Amino acid sequence: MLYVFILLATGIILQTVFSGLGLFNGCNEGDSFTGCEGDNSINQVCHNGNWQTTNSTKASMTESCFEGKIISKTCTTDSVSCLNSYTVLESKCVSSKPVLTKKICGNSEFCLSGVCIQKPTSCGNGQCDSSEDMNNCPSDCGTLSSWQAYYASVPDSIKNEYGVCLPNSIFDCNKEVFQEAVDQIQAQYNPRSPRQYMDGVVLYVHNLIQYKLNGGNSQCNEDTAYFLQTYLHPSYFGQKPDGNCVDYSALTVSLLKFKGISSRQVSVCLVHDYAQWRCKPYAITGVQTTIQPTANLGYINGLAAGTSGSEPLGHAIAQAYVDGNWLPLDATMGESISSVCLGYSQPLSVSGSVSNPGETCYVPPISYSQCATM
Repeated sequence: MLYVFILLATGIILQTVFSGLGLFNGCNEGDSFTGCEGDNSINQVCHNGNWQTTNSTKASMTESCFEGKIISKTCTTDSVSCLNSYTVLESKCVSSKPVLTKKICGNSEFCLSGVCIQKPTSCGNGQCDSSEDMNNCPSDCGTLSSWQAYYASVPDSIKNEYGVCLPNSIFDCNKEVFQEAVDQIQAQYNPRSPRQYMDGVVLYVHNLIQYKLNGGNSQCNEDTAYFLQTYLHPSYFGQKPDGNCVDYSALTVSLLKFKGISSRQVSVCLVHDYAQWRCKPYAITGVQTTIQPTANLGYINGLAAGTSGSEPLGHAIAQAYVDGNWLPLDATMGESISSVCLGYSQPLSVSGSVSNPGETCYVPPISYSQCATM
């Protein structure tokens, strides 16, 4: 279990800046947000490029909002609760005011009644066993546990926009070579559910491509069919090109779309927020950074901001649409779909949809100030 931070309320509960997509200008269809607007708790969903509030809970004069949860400004006793499925919120009563401690459960745990509970040992076997349910093992019992459940959970607007191969684009996954790759994924990883297939795709792409920062045939508008063909059937020794994060994420999206999984490619900045870190640290440059929480991870070549030759740590990843959220898959680092991964900024650009099939570049030039403030 990871202790994240402590907030001391002084008459009113202090509120952190929520890292979701709500309350910002512009959005992508299907994005969702749960958080606070003033003292009120709100739920929002993106539709036609605008945020629409689907639910709002108004706090009373004696209450405030903390990360979407209505909390009393005063207290008489200590208490514990679940902020969400993986976070415990402890409230210690000091001078009639709550002192809040947020703790993140371990990867094999979930929050139940304010306590981190170990997931069933059978969780992850691809079957929803009698000891499992949506809360303690969503990978086996949630919408990702069966293809039928997943397809039924995705709105038609999202399926039509992000769940299909795109002819004459980098995501033209109707080519025969993609069937060959999927057959290899099936043989190597034996996926029986959408979740297991996503895991298999990430491992397959991660192990297939040799990473190099300036690798790949191009930085933009990759031909994933050609790229895959050169890896599976090189016409001469040494033809296989090195790949960078753009190649990893573009190929991941193509393989997901092949099976009808709604997915897109996005560019982000990498950030190290140790207060809420739930993904493996990025170690492209070797030594893990020791900078303070919420600070930007820095520069790919390790040079300080403003130094000649320094480069902001832009990154391309894939996202899959699951239960109203876009969740990250990062084949570059071998990280499969996660319920939370706060190591990325909000998307800087989005690709891979019918209405937006041809981004000029998925990791656009970005300044350090843009990275640091996302």
